[in-house]
Amino acid sequence: MRQLARFEEEDTAQTLGDALYIEGIDSRVDSTREGGWLLWVHDEAHLARAQELLALFEQAPDDIRFKKAKREAAVRRKTGAREEKKARPRTVDVRKRWQGQGSIGPFTLGVIIVSVGVFLLTWEELGGGERVSRWLYIDSQPPLSSVLYGLFQDVRSGQVWRLFTPVLMHGGFFHLLFNMWWLKDLGTMIERRQSTRLLVVMFFAVALVSNVAQYLVSGPYFVGMSGVVYGLFGYIWVRGRLDPSSGMGLTPFAVLIMMGFFVLCWTGLMGPIANVAHTGGLVTGAIWGLAAAKLKR
Repeated sequence: MRQLARFEEEDTAQTLGDALYIEGIDSRVDSTREGGWLLWVHDEAHLARAQELLALFEQAPDDIRFKKAKREAAVRRKTGAREEKKARPRTVDVRKRWQGQGSIGPFTLGVIIVSVGVFLLTWEELGGGERVSRWLYIDSQPPLSSVLYGLFQDVRSGQVWRLFTPVLMHGGFFHLLFNMWWLKDLGTMIERRQSTRLLVVMFFAVALVSNVAQYLVSGPYFVGMSGVVYGLFGYIWVRGRLDPSSGMGLTPFAVLIMMGFFVLCWTGLMGPIANVAHTGGLVTGAIWGLAAAKLKR
């Protein structure tokens, strides 16, 4: 979703919104704290056409075509609402339900399913034994030495997946629940407001950075999606503050919870935590958000 324009009057914004609606372009009008009204375009693929209509509207807002569009949009919405009400008891539009605000992004959902599956496979291994998890750690044994050639023994032998798979393992049910809950919200926000492709690239990039950082500091035996979660959090937090048109943002309470937990983990009160992975993910996501906002400007 992208911001198209800002107007002082709601009726002005809604008039252009009606014209977009007639052209088959979904839009939304929101008020701002400072006063005024923002017009958003849902699908970036329609942004260029919407900007053309905006240019025409700015040149001649009283043009007859916009007045006709306003009347026609009202008729279409009324007719569409009536038809939807009639069809609702008999049919369910799965596509629209999937695209709704409450649905989980497809890549996010896939990662959650895989993570839960890995947790179930490794459940009995938490107390000992490594039938499955020994193939998922970043290395199957500690480095032979502190010299670089002693690092990444299994990865250098061709097991490249190990650079990413530690994020799929979790040390307990609440560890899994915490990470999956935040991944659901943060990952879906990026998929819906930006794109699934961006989330895929960001997921693997942040997983790589956070896993490698933790491995270099503490060795291969660490697990959890927290580094990736903090990476997505850092990206949304910084990008939303610097680029409101991105359509992303976090509530102060969400920021307080995430940063409070981040600091609490570093105190050692939470026990052995992959704090370096948290930090690596957070810094990577924040830098990504900063760069994206600067490029947008």
